[in-house]
Amino acid sequence: MGFIPMFHVEHMAKLAQILILIQLLIACNKPPTDPQIGDFIYTDLNSQQQLTAGKIAAQEKAIVSIQKSLSESRPQTGQFLIWKNKLAAAEDVLYKLKQQDRYWTIRIAERVRVLKVRELKKFYAKVEPITEQEEKSYRIEKTLRLAKLKWDAKERIEQNELSRKPAAASAETAAAPGGH
Repeated sequence: MGFIPMFHVEHMAKLAQILILIQLLIACNKPPTDPQIGDFIYTDLNSQQQLTAGKIAAQEKAIVSIQKSLSESRPQTGQFLIWKNKLAAAEDVLYKLKQQDRYWTIRIAERVRVLKVRELKKFYAKVEPITEQEEKSYRIEKTLRLAKLKWDAKERIEQNELSRKPAAASAETAAAPGGH
């Protein structure tokens, strides 16, 4: 018979190390499964949805208290009509908040989809997409969305009067010395 080399435990450890190294190299070459983890826009959308969920819970509690007050008021008094109108207004607000919650859900799902597509493009094309412009446009869109939606004529008139006062005061002083 021929020579049979001895198999030692150290050989098994080296083989295990090589297999682990190969596994790590193969595993590192996969696209990320959760690209939204570090995304600013995704986290902001999530926080907006959580804010809306808190507002919905508060509005539902307010509706319950209004319903209680409505049931305690006498039907043929002015209070009954007032509580009925308050209930209708509160239900309208709740409906709008639920619409807003649905909007945030759709925006979050769309953002996740966009991020996954972008990560796959980045992974296969090895190109880093530019997101600075996207983040800047999102911030502008957010400020516009959160801005006051009503146009207050009184506020506009006050601003115009403030801007005219220095001009009017200088016109009065210029006309005073010449006097007719």
